[in-house]
Amino acid sequence: MTAATTDSRVWVHIGLPKTGTKTLQAFLFGQHPGLWYMGALQQEARRRGQGKAGKWRDAECGEVARCVMERVTNDQLFKCVEISRKVLDRARARGSQFLMSAEGLSLNGAPTRLDRARKLQHLFGACQILIVIRNPFNLVRSAYSQYLKREIVRAPSWRMPTAMTIDEWLLRSFDERRSAPYQHLQYAETIESVFGTDSVHVAVFESLRSDPEGFGVPVCRILGIDAEVGARLTRDKRANPGLSGREIRYLQSLNRHPWSRLKFNLTQRKSRFERLRILSEAEAPSDMSGMMALQEESAKAVCRLTAEGNRLLESRRGLPLHEFGYPL
Repeated sequence: MTAATTDSRVWVHIGLPKTGTKTLQAFLFGQHPGLWYMGALQQEARRRGQGKAGKWRDAECGEVARCVMERVTNDQLFKCVEISRKVLDRARARGSQFLMSAEGLSLNGAPTRLDRARKLQHLFGACQILIVIRNPFNLVRSAYSQYLKREIVRAPSWRMPTAMTIDEWLLRSFDERRSAPYQHLQYAETIESVFGTDSVHVAVFESLRSDPEGFGVPVCRILGIDAEVGARLTRDKRANPGLSGREIRYLQSLNRHPWSRLKFNLTQRKSRFERLRILSEAEAPSDMSGMMALQEESAKAVCRLTAEGNRLLESRRGLPLHEFGYPL
């Protein structure tokens, strides 16, 4: 099967969970004039009432994405190569760099991720890959905050869920499939086996966030697009902020007060978020370390899973992982 292109101006951003993917998609990829972004702004998709189907720029882009993400026959893949050529021609006609970005590309086990990488190669040829990684400890804390938002704040009123501690949550969620995003080396090696080391660019989330010029500027430099425009688009922007320490403390306290938990659950979801916002603004800043600190056994489990890979990734690519406290 002939690949769609061998154009180095074709990029695929593989958004590992909790590495600023939605922020990049909404404020940089979808708005920078130097990019022809295959996705649609999440805000625009919701306005059109399209839900998940509205994540992509149009029907052709959605079909290409479906082909990558789902199991397809060889005939379906062949047809999708023809569609991808049309999509890439539209990007070239505008003189912009083509970019596909999807968090789902990083999920599931190694065989599925390898299959997706091969399909990307069939569709886009020898393209460039951008992967953003994050300190596993910070990733755990951010994912735990997301769990509280999803399972407690957004829960249906009839469920009455109990907020797990961060260690309880980690014990239940840290299985082989869901721990894959923490294993950065293994994921990078899977992509390199298809596209080659020189075509895979690994950025460190903490380094991006600490850049004085803004989160999006280093990404623009990697992609080869105007960094000043990127700075303006992404400065002080966050598309999916986590809960504050005060909000987490309140949600955890509901376990000790059944009546308060009942009242919280009986309110509408919008009102729950408003309640958290008011509490957060009314109280003095609090230290999150007690609520978000892992017990020794949990911390050791994270280290066992990630330390060796982090050491190899740091030595092979010269990444500043030690500087940002990665397990090594």
